[in-house]
Amino acid sequence: AMMERGRSGPPQEANLTSSWQVLIGNLAVVALFVLGWANARFLLRSVPGAPRAALLGLVMGLGAATTMGMAAQVMPGHLLDLRLSLVAVSAFLGGPLAALVTLAVALPCRALLGGDGMVAGMSTMAAMALAGLACRMLVGHRPATAWHSLGLGITAAAIAAGGILIIGVLDAIHNIVPLAVLNLVATVLACVVILHSRRFTAEHDLLDAALAQAPDFTYVKDRYGRFAAVNAGVARFHGF
Repeated sequence: AMMERGRSGPPQEANLTSSWQVLIGNLAVVALFVLGWANARFLLRSVPGAPRAALLGLVMGLGAATTMGMAAQVMPGHLLDLRLSLVAVSAFLGGPLAALVTLAVALPCRALLGGDGMVAGMSTMAAMALAGLACRMLVGHRPATAWHSLGLGITAAAIAAGGILIIGVLDAIHNIVPLAVLNLVATVLACVVILHSRRFTAEHDLLDAALAQAPDFTYVKDRYGRFAAVNAGVARFHGF
């Protein structure tokens, strides 16, 4: 989610059009990791909060590392990617533990890439994590909404654009728009998908609790007449 100098990355320079193309490819990577987590989260709903937050941080960190491996070069050594969107989502939705795990994965990857922009790149990721945690604190105990996701996306876009402005290279500045726009889109979509997954899991758990605690015989059968789900009363009646 930022642009900087580095020794590694795509070997060819990218013009404005190819920067859009490579960043859209980065967006697909972000979507892959976010959708993967959204599906896994339902299976992990029984996992306690702290381990689940650490797993979120790990997945987002691996996603950030992957986006760095697919970065675009606007000129030799100047890279564009969407890593900040995943750092932002990890900090905002997972909290301090998730943010630390994400940085523990992403920062060494950026260090391995090296280059003049290594310190700036690592600092920008740390700044994004702090901004995500600040947004989380502002939301407090209220349920996060799409509007909060939009605010986080704007923050990610601003930090990504700020990274380009600090470098001040003219060819890089021309890529502010694609980098900022796609960071905004990636962050908002990632947040919305994960928040939807959380709501789905909560509704499923609520229905499970209602089914289990119902005093009457409550059950669900499939189209073949076999029991697909039963409450405790039905289970006891049949000797289970």
